[in-house]
Amino acid sequence: MRIALPGFLKRLLSPFRSSSAKRRGRRARTADGMRPLRAAEREARRKAHAELLIEQQRRLEERLAKQAAKAASRRAGRTFNVVSFPKSGRTWLRVMLDGLKLDAKYTHDGSGHSKTGHIEELQPASEAFAGMTVVFLYRDPRDTVVSGYFQTAKRLGGYDGTISDFIRDPRHGIEKIIRFNMEWLARGATLGKFHSLTYEDLKTDTAGALASVVTFVGAERNLEEIATAVEEGSFESMQARERSGELAERYGSILAPRNAADPQSFKVREGIVGGFRKHLSEADVAFCDEVLARLGYPLDRHGSREA
Repeated sequence: MRIALPGFLKRLLSPFRSSSAKRRGRRARTADGMRPLRAAEREARRKAHAELLIEQQRRLEERLAKQAAKAASRRAGRTFNVVSFPKSGRTWLRVMLDGLKLDAKYTHDGSGHSKTGHIEELQPASEAFAGMTVVFLYRDPRDTVVSGYFQTAKRLGGYDGTISDFIRDPRHGIEKIIRFNMEWLARGATLGKFHSLTYEDLKTDTAGALASVVTFVGAERNLEEIATAVEEGSFESMQARERSGELAERYGSILAPRNAADPQSFKVREGIVGGFRKHLSEADVAFCDEVLARLGYPLDRHGSREA
């Protein structure tokens, strides 16, 4: 029950009540020492905080989208095929593509020297490639056949003939290479997405030729990444890595020299354009040129009109 105070006592106690109210006001302040915000101020802060969260979410989604696009670009091209006759520069191209993290399927399309199939058994550019994305790598057949001889005689074994025998051999020789290349050049574009590339293109402008493959398969790599892949794929670098065993560790014995004391037994052997003249006699060169001319091979695609 409340007791009514006489007027004189109320007047006497009023200073103390005022001090008590002030203390209560001070206690009413927030824990951080601020007075309670007005409703409008609280609403403004709430909206600002919400907008900040929305902006942070937008930036996060944008960053994730870019990362996803970059990952997709990195994955792009994993379904493409690199087709070539043996010793057309495939190892070189593969090391550079691997450096760019582009995982292709590599095939000689039944032309491998280990198979020793006769020319007439060749069935290149068959319907098995219909609808596929193909990068076709090819090289001057004269350089290809010389390199193939050293591959077969020095690395694979089982071939005891001379280089003159080899270039005329229907299982390995230059006519088989010519037919293979010409069939792919004639039919490749009719089967699916097709890009042809010569070994000589790679030698003349390695970065540009490599970039053309990257673009063709729908991937994205910057100039610095391509330059690094080119440097690591240089002839000097690859031969040193083969000699040290680094390439064999990564790719297996296929990229190990058969005899470290014999440079001709290296997988990365010479890497030059027109090197066939060092190893073929005049009669052998004349034979190769006659076959090239008879079959109408487009030597100009290799930067040469000699045939």
